[in-house]
Amino acid sequence: MKNVVVHAQRKIAEYRAIICEKLGWSHLQYGQTQYDLGQAYLRQYLPDDPLGQNILLHSRVFWNWWKLRWIQVDEQFLHRCPLPKANSRLEDLYIHMHYTDVVTCKPYPGKLIEQESLDAFIHNLVTEKHALP
Repeated sequence: MKNVVVHAQRKIAEYRAIICEKLGWSHLQYGQTQYDLGQAYLRQYLPDDPLGQNILLHSRVFWNWWKLRWIQVDEQFLHRCPLPKANSRLEDLYIHMHYTDVVTCKPYPGKLIEQESLDAFIHNLVTEKHALP
């Protein structure tokens, strides 16, 4: 299991470096884009549930799942655009591919993330109940 995690971490770092070079981005800009579209996904996935959005926004399990989705799209982008030249059209395509994944993502977060959300929701309810006078 540890080897799988190490391999995934290396792949993520490698793709991030290649994408940043292609787009002329810093690692901070890459991470911010990933975060912003993660938030957009949560708004799309849970449009009427701001509490659920907030719980998942702070969930390490959700972000690990999101990074795996992100890497899959990065892989498609690198396969589709092998040229290493930065330009605005390339950046637009990259954002479009990730945003399209946000809107059309069918493999929703798994039961583990849903269970974590439910656990956090119940914990918040219990905490609020004990805080009432």
